[in-house]
Amino acid sequence: GTHNFVVRLNHPDPLMIDNERYVTVLAQAQRPALVVADDPDIAKYLQLSIDPAGLESRPGVALCEQVRYSQFGQVPLERFAVVCLYDPSLLTAQQSANLKEHVLGGGGLLILLGHHLSVSEANSSLKEFLPGKLADVKHLDVGNRNCFFQPVALSHPVFHAFGQIASEVPWNLYPVFSHWSFESLADSAQTLINYSDGSGPAVLSQRMGRGQVITLTTPIPEPQQL
Repeated sequence: GTHNFVVRLNHPDPLMIDNERYVTVLAQAQRPALVVADDPDIAKYLQLSIDPAGLESRPGVALCEQVRYSQFGQVPLERFAVVCLYDPSLLTAQQSANLKEHVLGGGGLLILLGHHLSVSEANSSLKEFLPGKLADVKHLDVGNRNCFFQPVALSHPVFHAFGQIASEVPWNLYPVFSHWSFESLADSAQTLINYSDGSGPAVLSQRMGRGQVITLTTPIPEPQQL
């Protein structure tokens, strides 16, 4: 419900006008996340990415729902806090409009780029939601383990699940062998994680209206081919 309270200085200063502030917080029930993917098994890999507490038992709470891209246009997105597009294919005009309304209104969007789109298709179908202009996919030899996640913005909320140990995670144990790169980035794009070999950003954040878009340039889990 709605909670109202006052923040008041314990020892007032001479400027009385700002010694007391009124705050209202609206607490709502948790809304589920929606995973859009054509692989019916992918939700189990993405649930913890969207909700790190997803393994906890929460009776009566559906943490994650899943639909295929062919069903995406009929889903009422206002029911969901976050929409996750796994390896997105071409979005229809209606799907794109619904998604834009969802994000502008305060919803979250998580994009995990995969192999279904070409560069030109991605830059047209997902243009409004990407943090920049995509270039191409970089491939590394499977014996090259020098490309892995390297966080650069540990204060961002995406790292809160790690608590105080985000900087101590052995990221080098999880090499990446294929990922998208960007020709250019929007001024509003914030890089959260880079690739350790300097080949570009791995995770980016961008505000869009009242919502936020997080983009991963490689899918999780990474397929054999990208």
